Amino acid sequence: MPSPPGDRRRPARSPSGEREPVTEIEAREGTGPLEAILQEHEQLQKRLADPSVHADQLLARRLNRRYAELDRVVGAHRELQALRED
Repeated sequence: MPSPPGDRRRPARSPSGEREPVTEIEAREGTGPLEAILQEHEQLQKRLADPSVHADQLLARRLNRRYAELDRVVGAHRELQALRED
């Protein structure tokens, strides 16, 4: 079911009811899950550095939330890599 107009608390949904991807990396198939997360995190970081993104507060909020979700996974991955290198 699509989000009602003006409802900013719900993620965007496609007509089939699935959550629409925030970034193109998220939508891409054939990439390993961890690699896709790392790439999406990097892409979000670049987008969030663009001042024009912050002109749209709803978009900036969505991107920041997704970035925060991925940041936990990326942080754990980096920590694991550091432990493996020791």
